[in-house]
Amino acid sequence: KRRFLLNCQLIIKTIIQKLIEKTPIKYRLVRLASCLAPKEIVENSERSSNRFRLLVDGLSLHKKISSKVADSAKFQYNEVQKTVFEKHDEFIKFDYCNDRLDSFLGNYFSEKKDLWHVAKLFFCPFPWSKFC
Repeated sequence: KRRFLLNCQLIIKTIIQKLIEKTPIKYRLVRLASCLAPKEIVENSERSSNRFRLLVDGLSLHKKISSKVADSAKFQYNEVQKTVFEKHDEFIKFDYCNDRLDSFLGNYFSEKKDLWHVAKLFFCPFPWSKFC
């Protein structure tokens, strides 16, 4: 009986380790996507700008976007950051539990074609995560 319980614990431990190993948060590009968080955009503009640059460079490197789209998206992200300060309170008050990030960012990013394209990659499942 004791041996059976130890085997069950080992199986459960192994399953949990495999699940943790495959979570998207372990992928660098997913961690860099924090630059799309509204509070991050406003409160840590330099850090979020650097993360966005690394994010699009990584997507370009893995051929998920072209280098032209990457360069354009970086420029558009910096443009949005400059205009965001007028809407500072809206970004700070964004509620991650009740608001939809895609709808919220769509209000600011959707006119910026390449920036919106990059952001939308993170609003769907991660079929490309094995490359990150």
